[in-house]
Amino acid sequence: MMTLHSWTFLFCFLPSSLLLFFSLVANRHSILALGALVAISLVFASWQNAGDALLILCSALFNYVIGSWILGRSAPHGGRRWAVTMGIATNLGVLAYFKYLDYLVDNMNVVLGSSYDLPPPAFLPLGLSFLTFQQIAFLVDSFRGHVHREGISFLQYLLFCCLFPKQVAGPILRHDEFFPQISSLFRAVNSVAILEGLMRFMLGFAEKVVVADSLSSYAALAFDAALTGTPVGSVAAWGSVLAFTFQLYFDFVGYTDMALGIARMFGFVLPENFMAPYRATSAIDFWRRWHMTLSRFLRDYLYIPMGGNRKGFARQLVNIGVTMILGGLWHGASWTFMIWGGLHGLYLGANHAWRKAGLPCSKYAGWLLTFLGVVYAWVWFRAETAMAAIRMTRAMIGLNGLWSEGVIHALRHLEAPSPRYASLAAIFQVLDISVTVDRWTFFPVSMVLSEPVLHMFWLIVSGLVVWRLPTAQEWLQRGDSHQESMKWGRLGVMFASLFFLALLVSMQEIPHTFVYAQF
Repeated sequence: MMTLHSWTFLFCFLPSSLLLFFSLVANRHSILALGALVAISLVFASWQNAGDALLILCSALFNYVIGSWILGRSAPHGGRRWAVTMGIATNLGVLAYFKYLDYLVDNMNVVLGSSYDLPPPAFLPLGLSFLTFQQIAFLVDSFRGHVHREGISFLQYLLFCCLFPKQVAGPILRHDEFFPQISSLFRAVNSVAILEGLMRFMLGFAEKVVVADSLSSYAALAFDAALTGTPVGSVAAWGSVLAFTFQLYFDFVGYTDMALGIARMFGFVLPENFMAPYRATSAIDFWRRWHMTLSRFLRDYLYIPMGGNRKGFARQLVNIGVTMILGGLWHGASWTFMIWGGLHGLYLGANHAWRKAGLPCSKYAGWLLTFLGVVYAWVWFRAETAMAAIRMTRAMIGLNGLWSEGVIHALRHLEAPSPRYASLAAIFQVLDISVTVDRWTFFPVSMVLSEPVLHMFWLIVSGLVVWRLPTAQEWLQRGDSHQESMKWGRLGVMFASLFFLALLVSMQEIPHTFVYAQF
């Protein structure tokens, strides 16, 4: 798979794609420009596996035919209902086959005491979960009469399905957010759009490569130990969980900013997917800010059709729980994802009950409770097994002590600099600088470059960025409001510097794939 932050994409695929598209737009070749963008997107999808592009083509054709029939003037209501039901079932069936077959067979064997062994799918298609929800929304909106009967060609619908910036991890588009933009695409491709898109892409690249990837190794420490049954102390457990909390945020936000930035360069405005979710002061507020396009899909196509809050408070709580558990299952075929969704269902239910009772809650208490609840739920999201999540829970509440190996042994980690920076520090001959206090001798440079100090450094940096600095949307709005006073230039220099730093960092390591690429 070619990722949005790989050097092949940065210096080959993206520049050549933009050059081809801009040349066609400049010459007013509308159909050719759309066709080229579809071809570019299918090439991106098939970079590692041609089956990804083939599946997108077949899925788009099937749903386009079903949607067109549903929108037909002569289609009877009963036939339209049957068609949308068949279309939804087929989309979910394809998703179940590729993503949940092993999970379903394993659980069936446990329940029945059988030993069925079906051959697994050859591959997990790129972004299949996102594509499935997007096409289900299109079919349902067509049935509800929210889609215009004319004007959507198969080429346009195929682009709606396969636009390459959003293939890996969304956002999940709706028809009314995409198709109206096609008619004004040539006017939307301009220098301001290119500048906005480029700056947002550079910021997302830095978020992913500099922050998220730097945190990934620290996030893995305690989770890997818990998976193997190695005792983990409370400090290490909380350090890893907090590292994953910020890693996942910057990984997903970084991808989203890159995807929205690339789409903007091609003239499209994709929906926002994040709005500073770790600043949320309640569970309800969190899900209005985190993965916003998934949240609205679950609300509009699952929670509300089940009855929402229209059938009494008890039924509302059940609907919330079912919606969140299925939302967890959407992320992966695992009990841990279902428990993660169930936890958020409990948080939302408690939030609604608290509000219904009219009980007070300060802003800061609400933020702290929400953040701690989200952090703990990420334990189940990240753990590879339920037992590993239970071990992490035990460690977090202190059942293994603060340090599993003892405080003296834990402090010895401060003696050795991180291998990633030791060679650079050795060049400047600063590792041997020492400070003696009484009978103790310290090597301050080694301590500063040690893994525990670097771990704490990245947690602090992440917290400052999350809670104190503007989001990408806020940065770009500042550029819009001060465009005449050369703020664009200042933002451009800042983002270009971040991008250059991220490029230097990316040269040191093999690029990490995006966390949400597995969904």
